[in-house]
Amino acid sequence: MTQAGIELVRAERRRRWTRAEKERLVPASFEPGVSTSDVARRAGLHVSQLFRWRKLLCERVGAPTPELVPVVITPTSAYRAN
Repeated sequence: MTQAGIELVRAERRRRWTRAEKERLVPASFEPGVSTSDVARRAGLHVSQLFRWRKLLCERVGAPTPELVPVVITPTSAYRAN
């Protein structure tokens, strides 16, 4: 009978992100043309965690929610159906 070797795998400790790291990563994810997933991947962070930090930041600073803008439609005499 052959005994199979047993390999012990230890779980890694959770990474603790400093406030400075969060304050660097969150604004970087809001840059125009930048993918939030790419920012998270480069930092070794799960993208859902970065989205969570973004949400918390917006709640903390009281970011305004988008509002509807009233639209007024006026008839014009130059309108042609063709």
